[in-house]
Amino acid sequence: IDPDSLIGGGYIAWQDKRNSFDYDIYAQRLDSNGTSMWATNGILVCNASLNQSAVDIISSTAINGVILTWKDSRGGNDDIYAQKINSNGTIAWTNNGELIATSPFAQINPNICSDGANGAIITWQDSTVNDWDVYSQKINGLGQVQWQINGVVVSNAIEIQSHPKNIPDGMGGSIHTWQDKRSGFYDIYCHHIYADGSNVGIKENQHKNSSIVYPNPFIDEF
Repeated sequence: IDPDSLIGGGYIAWQDKRNSFDYDIYAQRLDSNGTSMWATNGILVCNASLNQSAVDIISSTAINGVILTWKDSRGGNDDIYAQKINSNGTIAWTNNGELIATSPFAQINPNICSDGANGAIITWQDSTVNDWDVYSQKINGLGQVQWQINGVVVSNAIEIQSHPKNIPDGMGGSIHTWQDKRSGFYDIYCHHIYADGSNVGIKENQHKNSSIVYPNPFIDEF
């Protein structure tokens, strides 16, 4: 959908082989009548070497456009990249996208959701030596990663964790779900990653200064 339009419409992104030898990423904005608002046949998002595919997108009024993420093989194996397109169709970040995650092994199946502000949270399936895990990264409206390099662990249980999806938690973090084979069979798991990239809830205040408690002592309310 297009949250920036008062009359509806939407954003669309796709992998495109118009150059006849590998896949690139293109995008288009449509009005409520299905009329293209950007360049005919879409604007180029990424045409780096080798293939770009498995694109996912998110839009919100705070973003004022669309943020895209995709699987990218320009480095020799699949990594995760992202790009923002402003609502007028101009590219906002580094040409051919910002690097979200890279390693000697593959990262695939990216999924993106809003961070509740002008950025996004991206999750993906991340390969290790023997299996797959789930990782996540937060990116702000300037295209800068906010959590540790190459993302935080959502799940690295034994066996395979794959095909992650995520939604906003309303507080700058994200709730993730994925397919998980740790039991020997495929089950569904979920996990909460907070706004700072941690997976631990807010702890109670451990301040020792008793002046912050009123009344002191208290019985049933304070």
